[in-house]
Amino acid sequence: MIQVDLTGKHAVVTGATRGIGLGVAKALSKAGASVACIGTNQEKLTASV
Repeated sequence: MIQVDLTGKHAVVTGATRGIGLGVAKALSKAGASVACIGTNQEKLTASV
């Protein structure tokens, strides 16, 4: 797997409450990015943090 350092970078992910959006948000965060998550269900967004 490719390792990327996104420290100091910012990302906005829509559809971050489930599926691909959630996976992308987690991957970006793991790579060091500051991630803003957008979704239609506040409870699911809070639970995914």
